[in-house]
Amino acid sequence: MILPIVRKKVKCDFTTVHNAFLRDNKLGATARGVLLTMISMPENWKFSIKGLSAILPDGERKISTALKELELSLIHISEPTRQAEI
Repeated sequence: MILPIVRKKVKCDFTTVHNAFLRDNKLGATARGVLLTMISMPENWKFSIKGLSAILPDGERKISTALKELELSLIHISEPTRQAEI
């Protein structure tokens, strides 16, 4: 039996990301999780290692290592990029 793909429009508190970085074999699971967490935060959220460790089960050292991994993978996390409204 073939099941249909159900798609639902969500208007708030939902994050949509491109699969490319989720499938990037250069990134470990922790780095992917940290990046997803950062993407899901409000635009005005102030990022810090201490702040991320307060909302993630990983400690500051592990989060710091994940951020370095993201930086080495050329994923720019310092300035968010917003898609222009047309």
